[in-house]
Amino acid sequence: MKIGIIGYGKMGKAVEIIALQRGHTVYILPLPHPGTSKEFSGIDCAIDFSHHEVALTAITECLAAGMRVVSGTTGWNRKLEDAKRICAEHHGTLCWSPNYSLGMNITLHINGLLADIMNQFDEYAPHLLEIHHTEKKDTPSGTAIAMANQAIDRIDRLNKWQLKTAKLVSKDTLTIDARREKDVKGIHRMTYESKHDTISLRHHALSRDGFALGAVIAAEWLAGKTGFFTFEDVLNFNTRP
Repeated sequence: MKIGIIGYGKMGKAVEIIALQRGHTVYILPLPHPGTSKEFSGIDCAIDFSHHEVALTAITECLAAGMRVVSGTTGWNRKLEDAKRICAEHHGTLCWSPNYSLGMNITLHINGLLADIMNQFDEYAPHLLEIHHTEKKDTPSGTAIAMANQAIDRIDRLNKWQLKTAKLVSKDTLTIDARREKDVKGIHRMTYESKHDTISLRHHALSRDGFALGAVIAAEWLAGKTGFFTFEDVLNFNTRP
């Protein structure tokens, strides 16, 4: 498969290594207009780990050029509906997820199941901690938002999330403690706390290779498919997430 990489930073370089190891041909696509260069015609799938300010433009031009797209760029979630619409208009193929780590997506799956259970126990207050490296641009992380929204969708006493501050937080709010520390690839921990005990679900990413592998697996899975997908669709868990 011919894979184009949008955003040749640390994640883009990790994707390149994994894609080459799996027998693919790799091209580095120029930003912010990856779909306009004739030398990149015939690319099967573009993998986007760029920046939230250019992600939608890059994805749009790739879809218009007939490329399938896998995007792991976060911080532009409010424009995701626009991306879905554009994908449909071009009869294209787009997979977007805030996290392509296999282990993190297993954690997300369990997070949803745990939230279903905890909906029955009002005495437990949920809190979310996420820690990333100091170069990460968006706060909280897209994965933290996904974890928080899973809990809010399933726990009747929750209506919203907010970043942890010194301000008083209402009982219907899930707090996210977002921290930036040197060389942390990604830590996410959902905690349910009562006066009697604490329940925690934690994922700790040790390298970028796990994210890169998931993105390449998604690119391989998209072959022959049309529409909008998430990494959940790729993994296809047998039980309700």
